[in-house]
Amino acid sequence: MFGNLTIKSRLVILISFMAALLLVIGGIGLSGMSKTDAGLKTVYEDRTVPLMDLGRIIDMANRTRTNATVAATAPWADVAIKANTDTQQLDVEINKLWAKYTRTAMTPDEKALADSFNTQWKTYTTSRDVTMKLAMESDFDTAKENASKDAAPKFSAARETLFKLIEMQGAVAKHEFETARSRYESSRVVAIAAIALGLALAAWFGFILIRAITRPLDAAVKLARGVAEGDLTQRIDVHSTDEVGQLMQALKDMNASLVTIVGQVRHGTETIAVASREIASGNADLSSRTESQASSLEETASSMEELTSTVKQNAE
Repeated sequence: MFGNLTIKSRLVILISFMAALLLVIGGIGLSGMSKTDAGLKTVYEDRTVPLMDLGRIIDMANRTRTNATVAATAPWADVAIKANTDTQQLDVEINKLWAKYTRTAMTPDEKALADSFNTQWKTYTTSRDVTMKLAMESDFDTAKENASKDAAPKFSAARETLFKLIEMQGAVAKHEFETARSRYESSRVVAIAAIALGLALAAWFGFILIRAITRPLDAAVKLARGVAEGDLTQRIDVHSTDEVGQLMQALKDMNASLVTIVGQVRHGTETIAVASREIASGNADLSSRTESQASSLEETASSMEELTSTVKQNAE
């Protein structure tokens, strides 16, 4: 599969794969952390803080209701005027907190309840202000009647809606928690699966890479040892074009060259042996001829001595 890829390319692929795996796992982790952070932010900014603000609104709303009751039942108008002043200040704080609350992220059901409370509260404050006006004008009987028969039911309706909004904050916060928990479980499963798959693929790829490198190297070592021991008859098969394949091809070429050189040396040795035999034969023939000539010279010398002796005798 990877036979025609260089070792460098294989290592680059392996490192790139591990880097990609690291990025995927890191991305999953960062994504999960980001979503968890967003969930916590929602729980705090859109649920916990509004829950406290709604609680303060209920508290101040109850105080406005108490002020209206005090004003309607007070024996003097001054008490009603003081109660009205305190109520107006409470209205300012309630409006600020309500405006802050309505700027938070709301579910459709929560938005519907908020709109309902907004209408109910305006209806109540209108009736309450009538009670205050009557009390400040010392018309306490009419103020009491308005407070109990008109303002009180409207206040109860508005307060009930506030209680529902508070309950909804807890329900939505619980839903956000469960969503975050589910998201965490999903992210964990995906991360574990990615890690397991990545490790399996990395192990498989590493095994293939190691085998693709070590097997040809073992063959190269075996070949080199055989050549060192004088065995030039080994069969060399090249199955790849990578660095190890190139090494095997070079060893194959070297072995072929050594076979050629040894053949040439052997042929030269045989030629030298034939020439040596011919030279030895020529030397033997020359020696025989030399001995024959020496024998002839000895015979000639002997004849010359006899001739000299004969001539000497004749001279005497």
